[in-house]
Amino acid sequence: MDPKTMWVHSFRKAFRKIVRKADIDDDDKEQLMGHAIKGSRQAYYDRNDIDQIRKCYEKCSFGRETPQSEVSKLRKQLEDEQTKRVYHEIRLEKLEKELEATRNMLKEMLAKQQ
Repeated sequence: MDPKTMWVHSFRKAFRKIVRKADIDDDDKEQLMGHAIKGSRQAYYDRNDIDQIRKCYEKCSFGRETPQSEVSKLRKQLEDEQTKRVYHEIRLEKLEKELEATRNMLKEMLAKQQ
């Protein structure tokens, strides 16, 4: 990594993005980010429960793989767009035929007028 383009804040932002996507409690997300838990929630949160914090950390996906749910969503989007494309191709072909028929009809009408 190039230290000229990578800053500590860049890593913090990347970490925050990963933590936000994790399926964990909001208080656990705040704890992992090093934030103070505000209000009365702080009294019920045990910062010393290392096992709980470790389990939450393990639920964060730090790999570069796209989650399967995201792949499925993208695959569905692709299928939908392909279906739309086929529909538009069929519609375009129909409109081109109608246009050609209209042109022929106009040619015939002009020929009759002469």
